[in-house]
Amino acid sequence: MAVGLQIRNGDFVFLPSGHFNFVTGKEKASRDFYKMLCTEVESEENITGFYRYNPLYGTELHRKDLFYELTDKEALQLAQILIKQSIQNYIRLQEARKNLSVGEIITSITHNTYMVTDPQLGRKIVVDIQLSLATGETENLGLFEEVL
Repeated sequence: MAVGLQIRNGDFVFLPSGHFNFVTGKEKASRDFYKMLCTEVESEENITGFYRYNPLYGTELHRKDLFYELTDKEALQLAQILIKQSIQNYIRLQEARKNLSVGEIITSITHNTYMVTDPQLGRKIVVDIQLSLATGETENLGLFEEVL
């Protein structure tokens, strides 16, 4: 839900006028939600030292210490709970905003979370996410993976 500057291959995109180009609609909603999944929640284990508008923004999926002694079934259940909490926090934060365009408003999120065991990487959580927007459009974010 930050400013939606368009980025291509790691560079900002400029309009012919020299102004920044911005993303909107489902592209911005997708990018904002994916960014949330890549951000670790502020906690005693993750103190950034910065003032965060919302310390609950993000997810705790990155905290490998939560998963160390869990069975695959328990780890999967915990991952599902963490994803659900992250979605609820994200939707609450989005509902508090008054300046979102209709194309950025997420009306529902469906996700399938499953465990994959890779002989070289070990266990990883894979989340397949689809967003539904207020415009009636849907956006499949594809797969988000976190190695445990």
